[in-house]
Amino acid sequence: MHKTIFGTTEKSNFILNMKSSSVDKLNRIGVILAVLLPLLSGLVIAIIDNHFVILSLGTYISGFTAVVFFMINALRGDVSIKKSPAFWAVVALAVLSLVSYYSVFINPYEGLESSVHGDLTPLVGEYGRYEGLLVLLCYFGIFLLAMCVKDKKTPEKAAIAIAVGGAVVSLFAVLQHIPGLDFPNAYKNLPTFAYDNVYLSSGASDSPIFYGAFVTIIFAFCGGLAIFTDKHKYIFAAAALLSFTTGLFTSSITPIIGCAAAALLLLVLSLITKRGRRFAVGILIIAALIFVIVLLTQGIWIRDTYIARFDGFYRKFIVGSTVMDDKNIYENAWGAALNMIKQYPLFGVGPDSFAAYQNFSVRTYDSAYNEYLFTAATRGILSALAYIALLITAVTRLVKNIKNKYAPVLLAVVIAYVIQAFFNTSAITVAPLFWLILGFSFSPLIEAKQTTKKSDIVIKDKKNNNKNTAKHKKRKK
Repeated sequence: MHKTIFGTTEKSNFILNMKSSSVDKLNRIGVILAVLLPLLSGLVIAIIDNHFVILSLGTYISGFTAVVFFMINALRGDVSIKKSPAFWAVVALAVLSLVSYYSVFINPYEGLESSVHGDLTPLVGEYGRYEGLLVLLCYFGIFLLAMCVKDKKTPEKAAIAIAVGGAVVSLFAVLQHIPGLDFPNAYKNLPTFAYDNVYLSSGASDSPIFYGAFVTIIFAFCGGLAIFTDKHKYIFAAAALLSFTTGLFTSSITPIIGCAAAALLLLVLSLITKRGRRFAVGILIIAALIFVIVLLTQGIWIRDTYIARFDGFYRKFIVGSTVMDDKNIYENAWGAALNMIKQYPLFGVGPDSFAAYQNFSVRTYDSAYNEYLFTAATRGILSALAYIALLITAVTRLVKNIKNKYAPVLLAVVIAYVIQAFFNTSAITVAPLFWLILGFSFSPLIEAKQTTKKSDIVIKDKKNNNKNTAKHKKRKK
């Protein structure tokens, strides 16, 4: 007798009685969409530098598709959620985000009225940022779908999609950095600070700072695949090094911190697992040489403060004066975040309402430029703790299953991203990819393979020999 949902007779049969291979294909489609669509949205904006709402379209489509596909897996019982700490951590994040959204209207503040989206800001996010409640739910959906992946083809296809997407965006970033090419680049000048002809690379991330997080992910992921897997090693290594090189064209500290952490992690993990040690050393040496060459030929500049102010005020006009004082981005933005946390410790000032909470005449930043402070300030300390708990759980699980070929790769990505996030913020152009990789950390495919004991092999061999001897005696008779 066919299974049905909620005792129905026919309409739900196609879901529960769908072939496992068909569900695997759906999961694969959802994963590929989560990789490519946000990148495509970012590339469109990098070309037209207008109509910034397009930034959110790729995440909306892939995110809500992921939610639907996850529900199919859950209804079929293909994914175990009752005893999954990761699932409940994400549920807690979703509930806390919802409570944070409604808390804004219980205690409304004046700055919300001057926000571009007004009362809709906690729902859809700040103009040009779009990390409101709806997008957060998309992130969580992408994470949950990645948890459902069981077949071996999906991570392989996803790896290729991430590598190809990363390479395409890196080539785009190279073209952005070439002076006189007149290639689309919103950051070739920083006119409000008299920095002309800087040609900063932002790739498909809408900001050189956010691009630093993307570079960190691609360098750690592709570098890890080159070290710990057997297929396309040199192609993955080339993609990793190309991405790292473009990170040096951003004038941001984030790709330097993120890639340095990733390189050291990959080297240490290769020594621990005794896999790909020569490749790890080779990648580290080549990356160091690239750093020195870029430093000597064009210099490496740190302009995060100017980039953030230029983007928030000049391009998006979502913050106030760009020259309030001489304090750097972290001193100002972190201080603003801590003030919000003191006033609204439990549920924050509302999803993506960091800029809206401040008075427009004095606010200078649209984010804390520290993902953990940003989460605590906008969605509350409880959300920040739940997020940190999820990250710790992912790292713990990957360490436990370090013998799995994908575990070191994912571990390097997660830890490197976590480190650079102290100087960066969650961005709609990068976060979908990180949440996907974080979700893969809880996939059944990450279980470490059990090696067969030699004693078991000896016993099996004896049994086989006895059977063969018995058969041979029968033939003689």
